[in-house]
Amino acid sequence: MKHWAIYPAVLIKLLWTFNPDFNTPLQFYLTERLHASDAAYSNYLGIYYAAYLPTMLLYGFLCTKMPARKLLWWSAIIGVPQTVPPAFIHSAHLALVIAVPMGLMGGLASAAFIDLAMRSCPPGSAGNADDADPIDNYVQSA
Repeated sequence: MKHWAIYPAVLIKLLWTFNPDFNTPLQFYLTERLHASDAAYSNYLGIYYAAYLPTMLLYGFLCTKMPARKLLWWSAIIGVPQTVPPAFIHSAHLALVIAVPMGLMGGLASAAFIDLAMRSCPPGSAGNADDADPIDNYVQSA
């Protein structure tokens, strides 16, 4: 609790996760206004989160090649516009198509913010990637 460096990183991740136009309002918009089925919304979420994977893997590769600060800024710049496409959804089919670029943009930023939170952990904690594995430390002391 005394390690203050973690608080801004966690706040950034919480603000990134807070997206009031995404969950229930989008489901009601698709089902009530566009008369799509609940399955269309479920498919939209599945495609959206599946599209996170390629860019999260890309982040894993890029974080070994680029400085973390530069990669964090570029990930945020690429990720922020993902909130715009839901404004242009006019059919259930278009929602499924838009889910792919939204997920691709969001995956990179989500990975960057999680990485920032892990790097902000205090030395010796399990989240800090720079420290030795705590299990190894326990085994060596036993």
